[in-house]
Amino acid sequence: MKIGMFTEAFHPQLNGVVTYVSDVAEELTRRGNKVDVYAPEIKGYRDSARYIHRLPGIKALSKMDANQRLVVPLPNKEFRKMLTAKFDLIHAHTGGPVSLWGFQLAKTKGVPYVLTYHTLLTSYLHYIFNGKVIKPKVVEVLTRVYGNQCDAIIAPSEKIRQELIRYGVHKPVFVVPNSVDVARFTGQKKGYLREKFGIRGKILLFVGRVSKEKNVEFLLKSFQIVASKSKEATLVIVGKGADLENLQRLSEELGLSERVVFTGPIPMAEIPKVYADGDIFVFPSISEVHPMVVLEATVSGLPVVTVQDSAYLESVKDDINGYQTKISPTAFASATLSLLKDEEKRTRFGEASALIGRKQFSLENHVDKLTDLYEAVIDNYHPSTFSEAVGNMGKLRQMAKYVFNITRNGLG
Repeated sequence: MKIGMFTEAFHPQLNGVVTYVSDVAEELTRRGNKVDVYAPEIKGYRDSARYIHRLPGIKALSKMDANQRLVVPLPNKEFRKMLTAKFDLIHAHTGGPVSLWGFQLAKTKGVPYVLTYHTLLTSYLHYIFNGKVIKPKVVEVLTRVYGNQCDAIIAPSEKIRQELIRYGVHKPVFVVPNSVDVARFTGQKKGYLREKFGIRGKILLFVGRVSKEKNVEFLLKSFQIVASKSKEATLVIVGKGADLENLQRLSEELGLSERVVFTGPIPMAEIPKVYADGDIFVFPSISEVHPMVVLEATVSGLPVVTVQDSAYLESVKDDINGYQTKISPTAFASATLSLLKDEEKRTRFGEASALIGRKQFSLENHVDKLTDLYEAVIDNYHPSTFSEAVGNMGKLRQMAKYVFNITRNGLG
């Protein structure tokens, strides 16, 4: 198959979408498919893979990621090549401007358009004018209009499938859970974090963006309870984000400055070593779809503590490989302490995690399901007539007008 992948997020950014697109593109290519990945150009960054194409972009005013770019339609070499490329199917990720270019190409070339809905966008509105302009209802309407122009939508979890149905999306929505390259996260030696940061004792590990939607403030308050009852635990927070400095100050205010390590960003190539040093993975986010970091932790053989959320249903089984607790620092701390104090339970839960992760979330199994879905969508695809194509573009123009009116009037 000839597959075009269109994504706003790609290297050198560090997030789950980047990991997913990169791993899936490599595995599809390894199986003999022709994959072309289209992503925004980032000044000074050079890709090693020849199938990655960078489209001209300008820096976005993003608090979430300094490397965020918006693609602009300047006719450089890669942009011209994109317009003439041949695809059997276009698979978009994130649903931003790059994805919309993929949509226009799919409709122009008469090939199916598939979207993976990676992110619960309503949990990220605080990054746009502090959440005061675009309201959740606006996102729901836009998602409904956009989703109903797709030929198929992939939801990484049942949670997000139900959300899309609630928004009014009536196109087929298929649940295909995210995956992990198991080989990368097995057989890693311990010692990376301990040697790099001088850590002794047990490590409670968090990996992810250090920001409001990941609920890290909650994690610190929970760890304050843990630290008061266990002298052997260190909380290690791996990642960067808009709230890093605020959370470092909070750590000091809570008297935890010597018990919490903020590592900042760690290169993706080193992340498997990070998990190898963890004793318990702690992740209290309630903004997730199907978080890659939890899958990486399970494959790495770590017991996991999360809050109760349907995003974790497939990966965190209560009293088998971890706990899903009430959204309460006390409850979260209690579950964490029960694992800290019981080595046999940690070992048992860790072994169960590894089994769940490797059996259910391997990259190979995921790409098997993905290629089956691609083939079914291609086989059942009927190109739009000219009038339907005009109607599709009209709906997208209506969507843009709706955004303008909502933004101008502050409604929703």
